[in-house]
Amino acid sequence: MRQTYTLKESDLPAQCPPEGIPQWNSHPKIYLALDEKNNEAQCPYCGNLFTLENIEQPLDK
Repeated sequence: MRQTYTLKESDLPAQCPPEGIPQWNSHPKIYLALDEKNNEAQCPYCGNLFTLENIEQPLDK
């Protein structure tokens, strides 16, 4: 079953299956590169979608 996961910067690098998912009945663990335009990646094995939440950069003074 395909799922969507929202990642924080501390969750990087993106990996599938994500942390906390048992691997005994899953595909091999892989690391995913996020697309630079929309900060998303889709797992080629299971179709899970990973998105990076909006990170607000502090303004330089």
